[in-house]
Amino acid sequence: MAGSPRINPFWYPSIRSNSTIACGVSRFPAMSTSRVRPIRTEQDYTRALARIEALMDRERSTAEDDEFDTLATLVEDYED
Repeated sequence: MAGSPRINPFWYPSIRSNSTIACGVSRFPAMSTSRVRPIRTEQDYTRALARIEALMDRERSTAEDDEFDTLATLVEDYED
């Protein structure tokens, strides 16, 4: 793709094709891999609510607590 820099995996051993990160498997399973994004659309809002509900239904790690708090704040701002 034009304009997209290509990353040479030999320079970054953590993203070689056989690494757990490149394969989509976290080396830290207790850590949340979800990315919190701004809520701009109804679809974003629905996804945020679904994620909040999923986080409410289980015991959360510290990272998930942070994600939960951030999502709750974003939802509250979106609703206002």
